[in-house]
Amino acid sequence: MAELSITTDAEADFESNPLKGETILRQIEKMMRGTPCKKNKNEPQNAMFCSPLYPESPPEIVDDRIMITQEEEARIKRMDGLVLDMKMQVTSLMQEQRSLAASLRHEGILSMQTQKILTDAKDRVVHLERETSNLKSKLSVTERQAAHYKSRVIDLEKQRKVLHNMVQDLKGNIRVFARLRPLLSIDSSPSSCVSFPLHDPDSRRMVIDTPEDKVDLTTSKPTSWEFEFDKVFTDYASQAVVFEEIDMLVQSVLDGYQVCIFAYGQTGSGKTYTMEGDTTDPEHAGMIPRAVARLFEGMQDMKENDASGKKWQWRTKASNLEIYNETIQDLLSDQNLDKKKHEVRHHKDGSTSVKGLTVEKVSSSKDVNELLMRAKQVRKTSKTLLNHSSSRSHSVFTVDVQGFSPVTNEERIGKLTMVDLAGSERIDKSGATGHTAKEAVSINKSLSSLGDVISALARDDGGHIPFRNSKLTYLLQNTLQGEAKCLMLVNLSPDEASLNESLSSLRFAAKVNSCVTRFN
Repeated sequence: MAELSITTDAEADFESNPLKGETILRQIEKMMRGTPCKKNKNEPQNAMFCSPLYPESPPEIVDDRIMITQEEEARIKRMDGLVLDMKMQVTSLMQEQRSLAASLRHEGILSMQTQKILTDAKDRVVHLERETSNLKSKLSVTERQAAHYKSRVIDLEKQRKVLHNMVQDLKGNIRVFARLRPLLSIDSSPSSCVSFPLHDPDSRRMVIDTPEDKVDLTTSKPTSWEFEFDKVFTDYASQAVVFEEIDMLVQSVLDGYQVCIFAYGQTGSGKTYTMEGDTTDPEHAGMIPRAVARLFEGMQDMKENDASGKKWQWRTKASNLEIYNETIQDLLSDQNLDKKKHEVRHHKDGSTSVKGLTVEKVSSSKDVNELLMRAKQVRKTSKTLLNHSSSRSHSVFTVDVQGFSPVTNEERIGKLTMVDLAGSERIDKSGATGHTAKEAVSINKSLSSLGDVISALARDDGGHIPFRNSKLTYLLQNTLQGEAKCLMLVNLSPDEASLNESLSSLRFAAKVNSCVTRFN
């Protein structure tokens, strides 16, 4: 029982404190092994050792003690095994303790590092919150400034529109440009009868001279005539150079005005080239495709980049008609099916429409160019002495533009009308006969009516203006008066054989140049 008690107490102490348990084990080991007894001269020879468990005994029981000693030795061996196991456990626990201590030290370092990171993060958060507060304050100031500037931009846009319109008015609501085409191989003379003064920085004057071999020295008739217009273009002026002077009129359309550009001149003077050009070659594209391209560029720019933030939305539609023998024909419909009677209608809001006319929505320059190609295949042409393919009708191309701002509820309605007039030559000069001669009479009557309207506008006396004398003038009525902008491009041939026709065209252009538009 004493053995069990000792073992149990040792194990309990070991479990509660491994280091103390190791000390107890050493004590148990020492006790179990015993200590040598000091020899007494009177002690029997059989007394081998003394042990606390076995005190000195008489000699007669030595043998019993030997047996007990053997049993004790066996027990000690078992205890040695137990001690060894406990030592191994203590060693393992001590290693685990050292490992845990190292882990704790590492965790302590990590904890300190984490604490530092948290402290830095808190400081950063405080800094960012302070910066956010400052940025919010600046944003508030910026938003107020933006609102102010936006309001200012809207005011400036209104001023720009007014000033732009004033500039156009100062230039004249009806303006005249003159353009000379180059000499061609079909011309009868190698030199031009039209010249331009050297000292004319504004490019506004041109001179027509009678050929020297045709000057009659016996009379006092003039041999040279000088004309001055808003702009003149030499025979080497490109399509792009001409359009630069027209570009600002396209802006007027986007500002909500009616703009009309028409080409006038004899057959073969370059009217159709000026107006239509070659749509397959950008360099030679005429005024119509260039104006349309500029129109769509302007609409896109006002939709996406308008500084006033009005976010303009646009709708555009186009039509193309011809006036042939005082009859309106729809160039965008099947001519075999177009039996409608197309009448011109003027509305109280200042707009004009044509009954039954095909009007198609367009959203790009490509759409418009396709319409022009369709119309070109239908337009009436006929061969004359002056041109292999002479236009026998007035072609009127129109683009209606409607803009709306959902931000300000502002609406703009503009209209671009571009007219390629029929050739203005005399019947005897063109060599027209029969049906073609009848066409020429109708053309000249229509152009004469246009001249009468121009003359009435030039008088500016408040008298009657004969718009109804022809389908052409009645159709163009609203583009020749009020706030509408009108530009006449008179086209000239340099051929000396065309001198009289060129003089006639320039005199008509000079009459137009003296006009002012009348408000209803």
